[in-house]
Amino acid sequence: DKEFLNNNRKINEERLQNDGASKNASHAEGNTTESNGWYSHAEGAGSLAGGIASHAEGNGTVTNNVAEHAEGSYNKSAPSTDATSLDGTLHSIGIGTSMADRKNAFEVMQNGDAYIIGVGNYDGINCNEANTLQDTVNAKADVSYVDAKISEAIEEVLRRIGG
Repeated sequence: DKEFLNNNRKINEERLQNDGASKNASHAEGNTTESNGWYSHAEGAGSLAGGIASHAEGNGTVTNNVAEHAEGSYNKSAPSTDATSLDGTLHSIGIGTSMADRKNAFEVMQNGDAYIIGVGNYDGINCNEANTLQDTVNAKADVSYVDAKISEAIEEVLRRIGG
């Protein structure tokens, strides 16, 4: 029936206006979520998917970059400096408590660098002042190797001198 179809179309148009999806093929669901990036998806409460093909889920999460994924609560998303650089956030798990206190437990950058809070001096906020997880693990592995070689050398010296 024509009246039913017109009424249904009107309801769907109102839903699209209220769910916070503003770009082509974007989708927002939950409470005060916004999906501003093309093909993006926001869900939860207060989440904002701003990057193209990005996904923000949880409480107060945000995405700024192409294909970025954010989850948890109040993550920190580092925007790329330009369209070709790989210095922005690709994936984060937020552990912040408010919009003024954004912080990550875990963050992976577009170039593959990874950070875990408390490892390599990463504070959950600023990657630029921390060592990557890869560098931290490699440094620890090198130290372990050196320690093992020193222990072997000491044991050899003690064996030779009869100790």
